Amino acid sequence: MLLRIFVITLHVSQFTGCRIITVDSKTGAVEWYRKKGFTLAQMRPRDDTVPLYMDFHRFVSQEEMHTLKTLGDFSK
Repeated sequence: MLLRIFVITLHVSQFTGCRIITVDSKTGAVEWYRKKGFTLAQMRPRDDTVPLYMDFHRFVSQEEMHTLKTLGDFSK
């Protein structure tokens, strides 16, 4: 599901100013989102959810650099 959200966001960001993905995580899933690159928002958690965000453009740039380095291994 998260991969599908990334694909949709990447597509939409070509036509709009989409940069940040936000989620209201259940408290038990916060660490899962953090492992995926999300950061705690600077607001207080609600009773049942915790707000997190991801700078999507920064994530895509880091993944592109990683992919380019990995592809460079094939040229050796």
